[in-house]
Amino acid sequence: FPANPPLTEYAEFQNSSDMCPTRGCDHDVATHCACTHVIDISSQPRGSVVELVMTNRVTDGSTPNGAAHPMHLHGHYFYVVKIGYPENDTSGLFSAANDDVECVITATNVPCPRNFIAVENQNGGFKQSLRWRDLIRPAGIDTQNRFARKDTVIVPYGGYTVIRFVVDNPGWWFLHCHIEIHQLEGMAVVIKELPKEIPTNNLITCPGAGGSLSNLRVSPLIMIVGVIITTLCVYLA
Repeated sequence: FPANPPLTEYAEFQNSSDMCPTRGCDHDVATHCACTHVIDISSQPRGSVVELVMTNRVTDGSTPNGAAHPMHLHGHYFYVVKIGYPENDTSGLFSAANDDVECVITATNVPCPRNFIAVENQNGGFKQSLRWRDLIRPAGIDTQNRFARKDTVIVPYGGYTVIRFVVDNPGWWFLHCHIEIHQLEGMAVVIKELPKEIPTNNLITCPGAGGSLSNLRVSPLIMIVGVIITTLCVYLA
């Protein structure tokens, strides 16, 4: 998580060295590096539709052991317009990854090697690019008929999920895997939406931004209710 919440301390957040790619993480597996990844849709006007493709890539197509990821978006309900599943054998087990999405090295258009990980260049771009195979949008992305409206959806192992939502809720919205350890390991992004419409008056700031812990007042009644609920949950468990 960033040191400064973008909703209440945007200036500090924007100028922070924690932002990707400002942080300069090179994804060296031997060195821990963390940064906050932002999907900026602020150029999209209110009422427009954003389409997001979430992939669960298999770097080794022969690897049958992997996990699906339940992806949860705050601030919106979205519409699931397609789920691209991997190939399965007659027993229903994984046999090959879905090949609708391909990975190429941008500069050379060469397929990504097995263990290739995105590396940021000096201009803030990436040497890796995920795209529709041969730049052809696959069949079956249904945007005309009725489809499921959700806030959490599975992205299958070796496949992908395509969702759409309407730009109508100003804020910074968390999109993350709902498997706790995956979220803690960094499987999350923040979506920046309609920033000019975000109310900024009388928002509590953190102590590090000139605020004070005295700003954070909690009603004693709320604290007592919280303790009671927690105790009951522990007892019932």
